[in-house]
Amino acid sequence: MEQLTANTNETSAISVWNGAEAIVVEQVASPHQVKHTAWIGTRYNKFESSSVRVFLAELPPALAADLVDSGRILRAKDDGLPEDIATHLKEVAHQAYAVNDGLSAEEEFGVSAPVRDYRGKVVGCITVSAPRSRVQKEGVKDSLVQAAQQAASEISIRLGWSASLPG
Repeated sequence: MEQLTANTNETSAISVWNGAEAIVVEQVASPHQVKHTAWIGTRYNKFESSSVRVFLAELPPALAADLVDSGRILRAKDDGLPEDIATHLKEVAHQAYAVNDGLSAEEEFGVSAPVRDYRGKVVGCITVSAPRSRVQKEGVKDSLVQAAQQAASEISIRLGWSASLPG
């Protein structure tokens, strides 16, 4: 994660899933004075959060829908994401990342990519977060997506995963 923050100059974090929340377990803050950070132990349960959608994408579709429908995962009306949760989460799983571009907070940008263990199971996710104002330039969002995916892949390989990046 130190290398990810050094490469992007943005905050990187790793989160784990407790069944209904993404929990930040480690973070390396951006060197910029203006940055997005979260305390270790911060819990996210909003559908708009990129980390939450990465974890939901690995669940059976009925379970993911139940978490949202029951209110355990909160979803704002008119959040700008597709209404069809199953189709959206299938896309997140296929592309191996989710983006939060001002969905949970107007000033926030975040991209999360899954970390897999030797069985291929998602055991965590890497998130790169930044103020939206800094990522509006051409190509910055794509470079942060690639950086998050690369870092997640490197950690996954250390955990015994042997598949390659999508695409």
